[in-house]
Amino acid sequence: MTARGTLKRQPASAERVVAAPVAGETALADAWSRRVLFCVCGLSPQVVTESVYALACAVPARERFVPTEVHILTTVIGAERAAASLLAPGTGAFARLVADYQLPEIMFDERCIHTVPDSAGRPLADIRTDSDNVCLADAVTHWVRTFTQDSRTALHVSLAGGRKTMSFYAGYVLSLLGRPQDRLSHVLVDPALESSPDFFYPSPRRMGGGSFTNVDSVGAPVGPRSPQLGLALIPFVRLRDGLPRTLLEGRSGFAQTVAAANAGRAPPSLLLDSASHTVVADGIGIRLPPFQFSLLAALAIRAQRKKPALRAPAPLTLAPSPGGGKP
Repeated sequence: MTARGTLKRQPASAERVVAAPVAGETALADAWSRRVLFCVCGLSPQVVTESVYALACAVPARERFVPTEVHILTTVIGAERAAASLLAPGTGAFARLVADYQLPEIMFDERCIHTVPDSAGRPLADIRTDSDNVCLADAVTHWVRTFTQDSRTALHVSLAGGRKTMSFYAGYVLSLLGRPQDRLSHVLVDPALESSPDFFYPSPRRMGGGSFTNVDSVGAPVGPRSPQLGLALIPFVRLRDGLPRTLLEGRSGFAQTVAAANAGRAPPSLLLDSASHTVVADGIGIRLPPFQFSLLAALAIRAQRKKPALRAPAPLTLAPSPGGGKP
């Protein structure tokens, strides 16, 4: 249940691989008082520490994104693994990463580990059926909408973990709801470390000849001595401005949000039901009083027959009466 990417091996002298800036995306993350890293996660909680390391330590200074808080969306089993490996007192990889690289305080505890609920609100153990995928899509939509409603927040979504559908939904929903300050990325891990359950991030500790080494969850050396971990910043189309405000601020699920985005880009449609005085505009039905319906119907018929638009009459200007009084 992992989607950790693979980084092609570089020369031994390369201790870090940095991402090139994306054209047109120049906003500095530090301008935002709340910086949220949102990760979809399966059974490999390492993607959380890998993502934080890549964003905070392995990119040029102008591209750095040091989160003020981290949230992950996962299943029941994924939540258990994340809590055990990242947050365990004394051995948790997350606190060790923050200490090793002297990062500022980052809010990440069990309250930040969210599970995908089923249709009855019970946490899902895995994502296997069509209905599970619907619940997953709605959960991703809920959390991305929650974070993007806060104007003080810059959101960074990582695609590095979970099943392929989890990564797809995370990127797709960010395309629907993302703002100019929001970003999308994927972490690329050295092939020698990608399948290692003990690698969480490149350690700053030096070994023997002075090269960097990698460490497992308790600090023991693992893998090659030249850790290579890269970050791919992914440009995406932002469709937020075409969505109705009710969807941006409401509780609509993934399917409704996608339908609204599609409707905003489809040719306009207008259906009139004279029996019920109902107007259906772009799929939204409205019942009107008889007079208003008749007026709208007359205008619609005129437009259908390609007649010129009616112009509102000019306002009347009443001349004063000969006696100087009111007309």
